[in-house]
Amino acid sequence: MFRHPIPRDGQIEGELVINKADTYSIAIEAVVTSSIQNARQHAWNYLATPDASAPLRITAVIQKRDGTPVFSGNAVDPKLSSWNSRKLYLEVTRVKLSPGHYQVHSTQTGKNLSQQSSFEANFVVRPAYQGK
Repeated sequence: MFRHPIPRDGQIEGELVINKADTYSIAIEAVVTSSIQNARQHAWNYLATPDASAPLRITAVIQKRDGTPVFSGNAVDPKLSSWNSRKLYLEVTRVKLSPGHYQVHSTQTGKNLSQQSSFEANFVVRPAYQGK
């Protein structure tokens, strides 16, 4: 799994190691601040409500170590896709990955995710939930 806090400039780079061929979710993970009353509801409202003046734009690129592209895509205002009492997820897309080492590059612009008191935002690549 890959997890990286979203910095103020929205630029993320890092290494992803995949041990099992599977479908993976590329998403924004919002970890709710437990010390703030009603933080989950605030985070939910902030993430679920599009902002016409500053839409959340996410680009993601995954490539092999040698630079071979595996995935490149973008999303505007992704929807809440899953949640629990402590975390909310905005899924950008799903991608099939084979075992190996990859480089991940992502940019988030528009809606501010880095300085919210009700949650900490991370860019994640994790095994995709296969429901029902």
